[in-house]
Amino acid sequence: MKIITRLLISLEFLTALFGAYDEIAPESWPFRYLPKGMGTALSLISVTMMVVLLNVELDRQQREANSDATLFRAISQRMSASLPFHEREFFAIWPEQVRRAQDTVDVAYLSPRPPPTVGSGAQEQYFGAIHKIYKASNAHVRRVERLSSEKRDWLRRLVRDFTGLHNVSLAVYRDQIDAELPAPISVCRSDDQYAWLVALAEHESTGKYRDVLLTGSDVVGLIRTYFQNRLWLRSTVIINRGQVQQDWEKELD
Repeated sequence: MKIITRLLISLEFLTALFGAYDEIAPESWPFRYLPKGMGTALSLISVTMMVVLLNVELDRQQREANSDATLFRAISQRMSASLPFHEREFFAIWPEQVRRAQDTVDVAYLSPRPPPTVGSGAQEQYFGAIHKIYKASNAHVRRVERLSSEKRDWLRRLVRDFTGLHNVSLAVYRDQIDAELPAPISVCRSDDQYAWLVALAEHESTGKYRDVLLTGSDVVGLIRTYFQNRLWLRSTVIINRGQVQQDWEKELD
């Protein structure tokens, strides 16, 4: 249709030129066939048709541009990215994402051992200040901890730290297998902006990368659903928005 429209515009242009020529050229010139006044009428009709066809073509181009823009917006809204990070990079980035979150933060820590809380590294600083980091966030922080005999003292410390924090909930998860790496994947999410796949191959980095950062609302939404259905709903809540549940210590047995 685009080619046909342009051909029609060209033909109307030539017709308008012919009408003008026929109207104003001396009678001795060749190719004068029309009665007096018909050349002017032909030119006016052809110019009018050119304007109509140009408007049609411009409208078509606008619709095509709008269609491309709409398609690009739809695609861009679904675009996502993934970047691998070392463990120390994760613990340098994640605390700031928690502080900046406004809605919901989901955290799963599924190592069978308690984290280090003393030292100068980013991981030690994060876990040593976890109470302050969570308290500084406007989001509801939901944390799932894998239950193991080695982590009982760590879980008691978390209960002390999180009691009274109205934006923090804590649940414990019992894994079906007794292994270093549990059946589910440890994930973290900050609002609908960022999500992490944590400790994919190991809990402590010995190689170049350990974790993967994900962006894109659709991908982050999948992580939100994974956390909710595969971790949170399969865990036992021992703190609900700062309120400690009765007989919570029985869950540590």
